[in-house]
Amino acid sequence: MKERPERAAVPMCAIAPEVFGEAIFELSCEAYKHLGKTSNYYWIDPDGSGTLGPLKVYCNMTEDKVWTTVYHDLQMQTAMGGNSPDKFSVLQLNYSATMDQISAITSSAEYCEQFISYSCKMSRLLNTPEKLISTSSDF
Repeated sequence: MKERPERAAVPMCAIAPEVFGEAIFELSCEAYKHLGKTSNYYWIDPDGSGTLGPLKVYCNMTEDKVWTTVYHDLQMQTAMGGNSPDKFSVLQLNYSATMDQISAITSSAEYCEQFISYSCKMSRLLNTPEKLISTSSDF
C-alpha cells in the first residue's frame, strides 16, 4: 500500500496556463491602446499573474501619450473649516488602489504626477513663514 504524503500547512497548487487561457486584464493602459482601445475606464493588472489584484483606472489615450488615472475619494472641491493656527484641517486621500498597486504602475511609467490644488479667500497659507500645509508621497 502506498503511503499518503503529508499535507502542507498552506495549500499549494500548480495549474497549467492552458487551463484558464489568456489573462483577463491587460497589464497597463498602454496595452489597451495597442489593442486599438480608446479613452475609457479599464481594469488593469499591473503585475500580471502576480500577487496584486486588478484595479479599475481611467485610461486617457492621446495621440502620443497614454495617461493612467488612479482615483481617490475626494470630491473636486472640498470645504475645509478652520481659520486660525489652533483650528487647522487635515485632509486624507484614499485611493482606489493599494500602495503596492500604485507602486507597480509607477515603476513602469515614464512620468508620474499628483496634483492637489489649494485655493482660499483671505488665506495666509502663501504669506506666512509657518508651515501650514504638509504633503507626503510614497512614490
